[in-house]
Amino acid sequence: MKKRVASGGLDPQWKAIASAQEQAMQAFEKMVHRAMVPVLGPAGVKKIQREAAIITTMRRCVAVYAPLRERGKLTPERIRREKPKVAVLATMVPLLDPVTLQTVSPGVYAVGLRWVGGKDIAFDLYGEKGRPTISTLAQTKDAGADDGSILGFDIDITLPDIDSIFPPPNGRFCISFLHWKKCWNWDWPEWPW
Repeated sequence: MKKRVASGGLDPQWKAIASAQEQAMQAFEKMVHRAMVPVLGPAGVKKIQREAAIITTMRRCVAVYAPLRERGKLTPERIRREKPKVAVLATMVPLLDPVTLQTVSPGVYAVGLRWVGGKDIAFDLYGEKGRPTISTLAQTKDAGADDGSILGFDIDITLPDIDSIFPPPNGRFCISFLHWKKCWNWDWPEWPW
């Protein structure tokens, strides 16, 4: 069944979705500005690519992941030299690193890339004080042909099977940038609603 497009251009349901997303982005930008100006500086906060931001819901929880605009190609050599901050992550859900068992608390973080040797890259999550809150080794993802100009930005959520009793319900939250990705696990908190 085809719906007629309203005279304003969009079907009213699409207008509602677009409006809700715009409100979410505005709230995200306010949170990032308040938390990340000490980390990224005012110019760094302005480099957030809102058009590429990914807003995802996990039941009643929300995570937002947005890249920062970079000048020139971001190559492995440049990562070694500059240790760039490449994205901003905001999460309502505590994320558990399955290797180190460190927890990323709900909050806003700048995501940095750091070369640790060989082809290994670490994701550094910088909190409001400008120091890495957590550093964890990123896994290399299949990137196809490596021509030195690396692109890629994604978020992947695996929701838990709430009907499962074994293993206990949990989910996976993965971010990726360039050739690397990192996944965290979480157990659903007991929400009062």
